[in-house]
Amino acid sequence: MGNRLVVMGTINMDLIAKVPRFPVVGETIASTKYIESLGGKAANQAIAAKRMGAEVSFIGKLGGDSFGNKLSKQLKNEGLDIDQLRVAETLSTGTSMITINEAGENMVVTNLLANSEVSKEEAKHALLALGNADAALLQLEVPPDVIATIITLLKEKNVPIFMNLAPVISFSAEIRKLVDVLIINEIEASQLADINVFDKETAKQAVLIIKEDSEQTIVVTMGAAGVLVYSEKQFYFFKAPLVKAVDTTAAGDCFCGALTAYWLQEKNMLKAVEKAVYAASLSVTRYGATTSLPFEKEMAGFKGKH
Repeated sequence: MGNRLVVMGTINMDLIAKVPRFPVVGETIASTKYIESLGGKAANQAIAAKRMGAEVSFIGKLGGDSFGNKLSKQLKNEGLDIDQLRVAETLSTGTSMITINEAGENMVVTNLLANSEVSKEEAKHALLALGNADAALLQLEVPPDVIATIITLLKEKNVPIFMNLAPVISFSAEIRKLVDVLIINEIEASQLADINVFDKETAKQAVLIIKEDSEQTIVVTMGAAGVLVYSEKQFYFFKAPLVKAVDTTAAGDCFCGALTAYWLQEKNMLKAVEKAVYAASLSVTRYGATTSLPFEKEMAGFKGKH
């Protein structure tokens, strides 16, 4: 097995405002910094995986505007295969409006726009055109019927499926069980299990509810606290190194991309999770989405200091 990864999902222009604090309802405040940056869960995860050594093909849709032109060039410059990245000339490229406070916490509103116009037929054609893949990485920011179609097709081709189940939307539990590795954070675990997840023990309870009768691996990211993994009927916990976080916007995406890339290299889930935790921890020490994503060559030095 090689290291070819297919990522399908959203690509956005992130419109980032740095603020001293979040405004209250009805209040207007001025930003201290404004940045436009490539974003979108799928695009962030694809770039994170590429920077960690995976060969990445991207499936998605841009608008026929200046943002779309810029983002297409950026993906190509990152070394991604974008032959199946489509352009909808009459639509606008997706955007995310991100507000970040001085603690590095963020609030995000996403406008899917062209991202939501990927059809089942387009996605299926793109996947078939790409040929063999060694793994796939998906999210839930494109229409759920499209995701369901792709998961079914990937399963027929025996392609390992990693899924970042974000955002949590109405989605077939039976289709979800076809996923090999489910990646969620505390909030998503709470929503799926209908309990309040706030620590390792409540995360374990949520996993046992979510997994039902499936044998899938479930990974729960818990921010600075670390990551809980349920694999082969066992729980494992990985602490995150202590760092000064300035921007957590892409931490989850960095983790998902790095985890998939490391798994492709080693075929060892626990080793992949351990390495991905360090990659995500490094990412939060930098501003921006793609600008925060580390390269593999940086990891040894960072881990040596932590």
